[in-house]
Amino acid sequence: PATPPPATPPPATPPPAAPPPVVAHPAVPQPAVPPVAAGVPPTSLPFDCDAGLSNWKAGWSLGKIKWCCKNQHKGCPQASTSACPPQDCNAAFNNWKAAWSVEKKAWCCQHVGKGCE
Repeated sequence: PATPPPATPPPATPPPAAPPPVVAHPAVPQPAVPPVAAGVPPTSLPFDCDAGLSNWKAGWSLGKIKWCCKNQHKGCPQASTSACPPQDCNAAFNNWKAAWSVEKKAWCCQHVGKGCE
């Protein structure tokens, strides 16, 4: 008796197809200035001179006092009517940050260049 030839194995299954290559898209350019929310002015001021106005002497920074006084005439130290300076900018100068009041810092910085933060 003749032996039948060995059966041919079925063809190998091809490997699964590779996913398509990921193509990097260039970043979408963003606007230079973010869009403005409704009701908000397009430009903002460096300080809100109405915020904390009732307690400006104790609560505002020297920078805010100077800006708000100069630009919005709010939070201004009392002007002196005498010819003498209202503040002695040499007194306690070695500890001015802790010892001087906000008004004294503002006056001495503006008039004699001492106590500026």
